[in-house]
Amino acid sequence: MIAPSSLRTGSPCPDPDLSAAEWLVKLEAAPLDPETEKQFAVWLSADPAHAAALSRAREVWRQAEALRPQRDALMGRHLPGARVLGPVLWVARQPLAAAACLLLAISGLALYASLTAVDLRTGPGEVRTFRLADGSHLTLDGNSAVDLAFTDTARRIALRKGAAYVIAAPRQGTETRPFVVAARGGESQALGTQFAVEYLDTGVRVTVTEHLVRVSDDHGQAVLAEGQSVIYGREGWQAVQTAPSLQAATWRDGRMVFDRAPLKDVVAQLNRYRRDRLYIAGTGLAERRVSGVFDTRDPQNALSSITTGLKLRSLDTPAGTVIYP
Repeated sequence: MIAPSSLRTGSPCPDPDLSAAEWLVKLEAAPLDPETEKQFAVWLSADPAHAAALSRAREVWRQAEALRPQRDALMGRHLPGARVLGPVLWVARQPLAAAACLLLAISGLALYASLTAVDLRTGPGEVRTFRLADGSHLTLDGNSAVDLAFTDTARRIALRKGAAYVIAAPRQGTETRPFVVAARGGESQALGTQFAVEYLDTGVRVTVTEHLVRVSDDHGQAVLAEGQSVIYGREGWQAVQTAPSLQAATWRDGRMVFDRAPLKDVVAQLNRYRRDRLYIAGTGLAERRVSGVFDTRDPQNALSSITTGLKLRSLDTPAGTVIYP
């Protein structure tokens, strides 16, 4: 990891860490096209140090995502003109390599500032249910994390990554505060009791299993009834869909159920159960459709079934597994 002093002194990001960070930015930003995937494979096999550097960068990336609040505050203090997209630090007019290097520097500084950034979290494949102070129940899927902000005026949960299923204690008697789950710039306010919120590749899906939920962000809002779902995010709002209650948050009982789901969303869910990360390489591959029921406790078998069904191949690397045509 780059020491925090590198940000203060302006010292360059050492090779091969700079190249590894740059490749990681590319891997996280979008699926690789075939030519770029070949370049990645050549770089990875050129020197054993590259694989080690990529693993270090992957760990910094993971920690940076978990430490988002501290990192954002530090960035605002040290680099007022910068903005954050996910765990990547982008600075106006800076080339990709500089942004990648700053990713490591800022992440290192954030790690020195605090060791914890979320109130509740789960590891890969770990599903846990928490009883909250107001009597609500919150179930987190694998590789999920939330911040809690219960005040005198509101009960707020910020979903940082993964998926959550909420059974909200109702507003009755002395409990008058609204119950809200925030994720990726949007909010889901309980008008009833039970609903699921989960990160997909490009957005957030909210599914209601009991009563009503009001979903809103800067681009719109909708009130969902029991058995309905909606996706909002970078690609705008999708139309409200019918979502049978039995198919909502099936991960709670160890199943992944996909009905013509884009491969990019399937990979996003598989990554909740794997210790290494899945990547998609190949133009248009992320939009290939997947249907089936898979066991969350055996993500490798799920991956094998999916790649076989779609006639794809997979390549294990120190940074994770790449799916390609």
